[in-house]
Amino acid sequence: MNAKRLLCWAAVFCALGAYVLLFERGPTPQAPEQTAPRLFSCTAAQIREIAVTREGRTLRLALRNGVWETDPPCGDRITQDHLQSFVNALLDITQIEEVARLPASLDQFGLTKPWARVRMLLQDQERPVELLLGAVAPSQVSMYAQRADDDRIILIGTYLSFSLKTLMNAAAVK
Repeated sequence: MNAKRLLCWAAVFCALGAYVLLFERGPTPQAPEQTAPRLFSCTAAQIREIAVTREGRTLRLALRNGVWETDPPCGDRITQDHLQSFVNALLDITQIEEVARLPASLDQFGLTKPWARVRMLLQDQERPVELLLGAVAPSQVSMYAQRADDDRIILIGTYLSFSLKTLMNAAAVK
């Protein structure tokens, strides 16, 4: 290779290197992804009691000295892992989408006779927070829900229903 060609290739590589250094500084930072809003802003330590009613059966959970207890007592049929898993699923509920506000009828969402009812008593509140769980949405990956103190019908994931079924079956509440 002669000196002229070598000098030409050196100029091309220097130009490309300068371009990379000046204009290609790496990925531009993206705006933080917005997450869906959580339904409850409390922690497990702030809960005094949770009452779950499904198919006429009620199970109460109370946090006493850092340990979840059930009423009626479930003995060793149900573990602290079962209880903590359900509480975590309840507190991690996120609102996927608002479906309706002040609907004419709750029947279409399965909320006239809810699939399940969850009532939470918090330490700093007198009135319980109540969540009604309705029918599974046509997509089969979400279900309708409504907080008793809110006029909106929302979609939430079905993991809470799975966790609730597991809890009630393990508790074998009659």
